[in-house]
Amino acid sequence: KTVISARVDLIDDVIYFFEILIPNLGAMALNIIMALIWIRIQTNAICFWVITVTSAILLIIIVIYERKTFTTIIKFKDIKENEQKVLLSRNANKYHKYLLRTFEYSRTLVKRDFCLTTIMRIVQLLLVLFVLIATTKMNLTPGTIFTVVTYTFTLNEGILSIPDTIED
Repeated sequence: KTVISARVDLIDDVIYFFEILIPNLGAMALNIIMALIWIRIQTNAICFWVITVTSAILLIIIVIYERKTFTTIIKFKDIKENEQKVLLSRNANKYHKYLLRTFEYSRTLVKRDFCLTTIMRIVQLLLVLFVLIATTKMNLTPGTIFTVVTYTFTLNEGILSIPDTIED
């Protein structure tokens, strides 16, 4: 790939952003809002606020954590733009250094993604356990408990999918 083809790929990314990602962000926001409304209708205020505050904290953690990831992604893309120059140089030492840097950035991104996903899944599991315990203590019907747990999953899945969408 040349720098020109990398820029053409960037144009494709911009089109993808407006055609796919913006509607996805809108759908995620709508799902999160609807989940919060239905959780509030079905549960008491304490359960609703625990779910809302936990989800807000997850979102804040995601935003803070993703800032570092964005910096790494930008550096990684800059390196990838120079790939053709390195290949055309036919210098084995230069290509070796290029591969090591590329591997290091890839490894860093995978590690960050794994850590973030693991932390978010553990928090989501704890939140769902809290919701199950709280809703059974409220003497709700099984259908209501199922609805609250389902909307809790919907809320958190929306929040957990935000990093991938933002990264894209």
